Amino acid sequence: MRNTNLKLAHMVLDSRDRETIAGAMIMDEEQKTYLGKLPVGQAALFMTGYEKATFIQVPAAKGGGYVERVPDEALERHMQPFRQAHAAAYLPFDGCRLCGSPCGYRQAVEPVTLDKALHAGFQEALLAFDRRPDPAYNEQNWLEVVHVCAIAAACPEPVEGACPEPVEGAQAGHGGRVDAAYCYFVHEIDFPFTQYMRDQFVAAIGRLGDG
Repeated sequence: MRNTNLKLAHMVLDSRDRETIAGAMIMDEEQKTYLGKLPVGQAALFMTGYEKATFIQVPAAKGGGYVERVPDEALERHMQPFRQAHAAAYLPFDGCRLCGSPCGYRQAVEPVTLDKALHAGFQEALLAFDRRPDPAYNEQNWLEVVHVCAIAAACPEPVEGACPEPVEGAQAGHGGRVDAAYCYFVHEIDFPFTQYMRDQFVAAIGRLGDG
C-alpha cells in the first residue's frame, strides 16, 4: 500500500489496520482516530503531492439514475474510440503491429503453437542464422524459417481457393495465406520485431511459393 500513488480509505474499525493505513497515508493522531468513525459516503484521501491525508465526501451513486450493471455492448461502444486510438496496446505480440491482418488468424494458429515437433522444427530453422551468419546465406536461412511457418499455417486437406494441395504435417487450415504463416512466426519469436523482419518474411514466402 505504501507504494501506491493514490490511496482511498473508508471506515476502518480494526486498530491494527487503522495504524497501518494511517502510516501509509501520513495521518496525524486525530485523523487516525476519525478513520474509525467515518460515516457512509466519506473517505480518507492521500496522493503524491499532499503533505498528509485529507477527508472527502463521495457523491452518492445508487439511486441517482445510474444502472447497477452496464451492458457489455454499451461498454464496448464507449471504449471503441479509445481502442482504435491505442490499437497497438491490445495486440498480443510485438510482431502483430506489422501484420496485414492483426489477429485474423490467431484462433486457428494459436493451438498449432502447442505442437512440440513443429516448435522444435522452427527452433532448428531459426538456428540457421547462427550456423550461417554470412549475408550470402540470408535468403536460404529465411526460407528454412518460412517453410516451417507455412506448414503451420497450411491446410491438412485440399481446400479450393485456400490450399489446393495437401501439405504433409499441415495444421491451421490457411495454406497460402501470408499472414497466417506470419502469425505462427510472431507466436514463436520472443524478441522485438522490426519492419526488416516482416519484409524478409514476406519476400521469403514469395520465393517459397515460386519454388
